[in-house]
Amino acid sequence: TLFDYKKCRYSDTFCFNFPYGFYTILRVVIFGYFLYCANLIFKKSKISFGFIVSCLFAIAYNPFIKISFEKGVWHFINLITIFVIIFFAKSEFIKFYNNRINKK
Repeated sequence: TLFDYKKCRYSDTFCFNFPYGFYTILRVVIFGYFLYCANLIFKKSKISFGFIVSCLFAIAYNPFIKISFEKGVWHFINLITIFVIIFFAKSEFIKFYNNRINKK
């Protein structure tokens, strides 16, 4: 089944039981997203903290040359990734909204 209630209750592993292909596709999507972010940031400010963070996450999620971490380390990296993606998306939304208001 997709949702495993026993795993949720008795271990620190993820509650969902997705096939391996799902995680490979997710790696490709996240890798592409961080390459895109790194490209946008580099065009605006050359090498900056945001560019370095984007490159590090792109390397970590690289689907072609995989880097292996322990499960606990991946949980930590995934949590940080969620916050970084939300931060990048929020900052891009604010820029888009401000540009739209300034054009009126």
